[in-house]
Amino acid sequence: MGQVPKQSLIHIGQIGGARGLRGEVKVQLWSHNPDSLECGSVYILRRGAEPELKTIARIRGSRKGWFLQFDDVNNRTDAERLRGSEIAVEPDQLRELEDGEYFHYQLIGLRVIDIQGELLGAVVDVRENPGHDLLIIEHQGKQSLVPMVEAFVRDIDLEKGTLCLQPIEGLLDG
Repeated sequence: MGQVPKQSLIHIGQIGGARGLRGEVKVQLWSHNPDSLECGSVYILRRGAEPELKTIARIRGSRKGWFLQFDDVNNRTDAERLRGSEIAVEPDQLRELEDGEYFHYQLIGLRVIDIQGELLGAVVDVRENPGHDLLIIEHQGKQSLVPMVEAFVRDIDLEKGTLCLQPIEGLLDG
């Protein structure tokens, strides 16, 4: 199937385990939006030292989550071997974003500054939430959840590596 690319990979989910007898696997996506998955596309599965390239044959969603069938996984035993594998893609496989939209990996690591330019901390993670994403910001050794809404997040500059925050009292108290 070819060699695994050397460039940076974007992790989009993880395989939880086998479902049924025909090789289907349950996946936990890091996004509630499955736009990053497409039948016929090749994905990188990373578990241990040797990543594998796999092609998705089928995608199915239900109330219990997302299920995938890979071209070359046809039984439960083979599907169980994939348990715990991270699903990754090359950056050019991701959908194009609208203005003001960001992938989580773009936000993690940004320096957080206030509107005067003073350093407050850094974005260490992003959690999806039904209403809006939550930024996990490390500030003075503590982590705080900050809603990613215009009232707090004033600007994001990926080139400068900064996220400008308008904090209110107690927002970064952990």
